[in-house]
Amino acid sequence: MAAALAGASFVLVLIVYQRVIGLENRIARLSRLDAKLDAVLKHLEIDFNPSEGISDEIIEALKRGDKIQAAREAATPTSRSRTKQT
Repeated sequence: MAAALAGASFVLVLIVYQRVIGLENRIARLSRLDAKLDAVLKHLEIDFNPSEGISDEIIEALKRGDKIQAAREAATPTSRSRTKQT
C-alpha cells in the first residue's frame, strides 16, 4: 500500500514538474515576443499607451480589482461617449 502511494506521489510530482516547465517555456517565449514587439514599436516611432481611450473611472475600478464595476462603467452610455471623444 505504501509503495503504491509513493508511486502515485512520484507520478503526481512528475506531472506537476512537467507543467511548470511548460509554463516557464511559454513565459520565455512571451517575453521574447514582447521584446520584439517593443523593438518594432520603437523603430516605427509608435507611442503605445494601453489605457488610451479608456475612461478614468474604468481604469480606477480595474486598479482596485473591481472588474464588475469596470464592466458597468464600460457599458454606460456616458462612459462610451467620453471614450470616443478622447
